[in-house]
Formats: sequence, C-alpha cells, structure tokens
Amino acid sequence: MSVERLLSRDSPLMRLRLELGPPSRGSALPAFATVEWSGRVGHPSSYALLTGTRATTSGVAVLDTGTVYKSPLVARADKVRWGLPAEYEGAVTAVLNDEPQAVLVSHAAHGLIGSSETAFRGVARMLCRVLGGGLPADDEAVWRLRDMCWQEE
Repeated sequence: MSVERLLSRDSPLMRLRLELGPPSRGSALPAFATVEWSGRVGHPSSYALLTGTRATTSGVAVLDTGTVYKSPLVARADKVRWGLPAEYEGAVTAVLNDEPQAVLVSHAAHGLIGSSETAFRGVARMLCRVLGGGLPADDEAVWRLRDMCWQEE
C-alpha cells in the first residue's frame, strides 16, 4: 500500500506532495516514489513532478502524452501536462548521473508556463534521495531535505 504526504509551507509559499510505494522485497525503502513540487506560483520555475524506481542504471523512460493532469498542486495557476519535454529531460538526466542512487524515471508532469530546468533538477535530486534513503517522518526534516536538493545548483 502506498503512502501519500502533502506538505505546505507559508514562507516562501510552496507545496510538496510525496507518494511512497510499499517497501520493495528485502528492503525497508519504497519500491517507487513520486515527488511533486509547487512554489512561487506564477513564476516560471514553480512546478515539477517525477515518479521513479530504484534501478541498476539511471535513465528516463517517460511517455510524453501531453494529456492534462487533472489534480496538480498548481490548481488553475498553470496548465499541467503528463510528459517530460526534452528541455527538462536533459536536466533530469544530468542529476540522475550525479546521484549515487540509480533511478529510472517513469512518469513526469510539467506546467506549460511554470516549469523549468531548476524545478526538475530539484525534484530529481529529491526523488533520488527519497528512494535511496527513505523519507523523514518529521515534516520540518522533509522541508530541510527539499531545501538542500534545490541549493545544490
């Protein structure tokens, strides 16, 4: 059974949704994870979503359908579509190649105006760290992990 956590922070205003799959066989770590982040609404670097699993080799295998994501964290502030445009795929791949935990990214969603390489790099780092080490139980520790992942620019 998967577990979902939705966190909000007022200053700066942002939201984070994390879905963790059940533990994989022989491990306490989740079999898959989804990291969805929304912040700085209206800013061109305010949204990204990635789902992935631990793997032996990192990579991106996302079908870019362009289908509307009906319940993104950005609500009506942006049009969010399923898929990972090439302009963001390169940023995700670069992060995956630098992280010790190999991850296969299987799903992604992006805002038509509110996504950026910066947002996808941060989400990709956080996805790798959650899959490689789990998710802190304390919300403040989750926010510290998020902040650390974005500061590594």
